Amino acid sequence: MSSVIADCSIAGVSGDMFIGALVDLSGKWAALEKLASILPKIMRKCESIKVNVEKVKRKELVATRVSLSLKEEKGFTGKELLEYVEKAANELSLSRRASRISIKAAALLANSEAKVHGESVDEVHLHELGSSDTVFDLVGAALMCEELDLLDAKWFTSPVAVGGGYITSPHGVLPVPAPAVIEILKEAGIPMMSGPTSRELATPTGVAILAALKAKPLTLMPPVLPLKVGYGAGGQELVEAPNVFRIIVGGEAKIYEDEVVVVETNLDDVSGEILAHVSAALMKAGARDVSIIPVIAKKGRPGCILQVICNPENYVEMAETLFRETGTLGVRFHQSKRLILEREIIDFDFEVEGKKHTVKVKIARDKQGRIIRAKPEFEDLKRISEETGKTVRELLSELERRLPFRQE
Repeated sequence: MSSVIADCSIAGVSGDMFIGALVDLSGKWAALEKLASILPKIMRKCESIKVNVEKVKRKELVATRVSLSLKEEKGFTGKELLEYVEKAANELSLSRRASRISIKAAALLANSEAKVHGESVDEVHLHELGSSDTVFDLVGAALMCEELDLLDAKWFTSPVAVGGGYITSPHGVLPVPAPAVIEILKEAGIPMMSGPTSRELATPTGVAILAALKAKPLTLMPPVLPLKVGYGAGGQELVEAPNVFRIIVGGEAKIYEDEVVVVETNLDDVSGEILAHVSAALMKAGARDVSIIPVIAKKGRPGCILQVICNPENYVEMAETLFRETGTLGVRFHQSKRLILEREIIDFDFEVEGKKHTVKVKIARDKQGRIIRAKPEFEDLKRISEETGKTVRELLSELERRLPFRQE
């Protein structure tokens, strides 16, 4: 399985830049021309579409620029966007996976616009997004990913450079990033950053495609052997940076590097009951792990360090939980790199006394694909123990005997 890194840190991402990077990887765009020929037949306000593909330079980087020559009347509803995307996917006989991705991206767009304007998806009127260009980008991205065999790849994304300043829209002057962009990034859990220029760099269409592909956010690129690189060009030159979006395709990363934030505080006046409650509250709020480390605090008092490992995007929530639940006067935090094994969670059917139970098993593998650890979920074993009267130790021993794989 391939690993794909969407590099949005250079100059953000837009729908046409995404398509351009995919064409740059493929070197072919006949499928996009077929898509363009279909859209006038299914979209009532679209007369014709012509696909233009050219190599351009952005600063000194050569990239592929994909643009459209359109004859259309803009404007349709969120409901119509979903209908057009679904019809186009059906006309192209896209795979179920590709269709789901294009429809998911359209739904993210429609829902974000509806939420921003306080209307339903059926009623919200799309102005700039109400174009055959939007349908082309959403369906075209899924189509090209299918042709490049990237639909089942593991997608990662850098933080999205959103630019800065203000944009003029049919609703007046709006700050960058556009409200719809923020809604989509929030929904997908993808971080953003300002710059490198004071103009709009990330569009709703571009981030919707990224979110529909379920790209995992990373602040650092994972260790990966680059196999192919594609550059998609934006429409204009920027003074501050090359106006490009980059896709890097590499071999699957069985072990890779990511970044977490460690949040911690020293406590010497909190009871064990409170510590247990805080630990549970932190895990519920999204912590990766919580540790209670015994220490000798000031004046020789026994105390502890309450340490939380979390994702970079929710360390503030972790700190707020510590303040609220413990009454601490301050917390420390620092970013930490870590190497982690590739892992997956499977559902294993475990029969006990003639009755089937489902146990989740976490499997970790090394670079060579060897199983380093297979760990059943304790809460599942505890539930089965309560139902059957067997001890957790007995169940664990029997389950390990029946698992179809072994640790090496």
